[in-house]
Amino acid sequence: MRIVSQQNFFLKFLEEFFRSNLYLFTFFRFITSLFFSKIIFDSDFNFLNYISKNKLLKNKILLDVGGCDGMSIKIMRKFTKNKIYSFEPIHESFMKLKKLEKKNFRLRAFNFGLSNKNKTMFMYKLFFKKFHLSPYDSLYKKDIFLRIKKSLFVKNIKKKIHFKREKVTLKKLDNLKLNPCFIKVDIEGHEYKFVQGALQTIKKHTPIIMMEYEKKNCKKVFSLLKKNYYQKYFWNNKKKRLVQHKFENVFNIFFITKDKYFCINDNKKIIN
Repeated sequence: MRIVSQQNFFLKFLEEFFRSNLYLFTFFRFITSLFFSKIIFDSDFNFLNYISKNKLLKNKILLDVGGCDGMSIKIMRKFTKNKIYSFEPIHESFMKLKKLEKKNFRLRAFNFGLSNKNKTMFMYKLFFKKFHLSPYDSLYKKDIFLRIKKSLFVKNIKKKIHFKREKVTLKKLDNLKLNPCFIKVDIEGHEYKFVQGALQTIKKHTPIIMMEYEKKNCKKVFSLLKKNYYQKYFWNNKKKRLVQHKFENVFNIFFITKDKYFCINDNKKIIN
């Protein structure tokens, strides 16, 4: 099953075209990150625009878990002026975030990942020739192969890629004592362990969680979050509205508590 980030028909066609060739994909992502990140981006981030005037975001922190090369930060900054904390364990990608941090005093970048324990592990970095395909970096090779199967439509792709390993540091979000209102999570198969290490923070602050959708992984995550009154939704860009998720094959899923969902979609006041 092919999955793309765009819901607009024309942009969806273009995305599928560029994802069918590794040279095109690498070049297009590089150019987009430099010049067009505020024009061409994952449709689901329009959700932030939808709630940008809502008090849910007022004077609170947004977390970018899996900062990668900074693309998601640039998109988030398009819709909100909130302080953003970004977590990226790969040093090369972290240095790109530090460059963004120098340009924006409301951004803080951290050179570690988030998990269920404080520990060190080896992380796999994906390469096509000399080009680092950083969005696919993962702690587990199987999750990289799962992702590229769904999102890169290239024949014999396993013969065209190779890996490098890097030792990385992981920490628990609960140990950082933050007060997030929104968390974007894109960490290639490690989402469940991230949530395990963030449960105290989630219970206390009930942040909206935007997570890249993978059926088995999100099912495990939901098993933890539903105990804290979370439901799962997806963003319908055409209707400009959240819709309850059942079996739909979507790019991202949103975990939101019921009270915040009503506040977002029906403008009802949240009762603290």
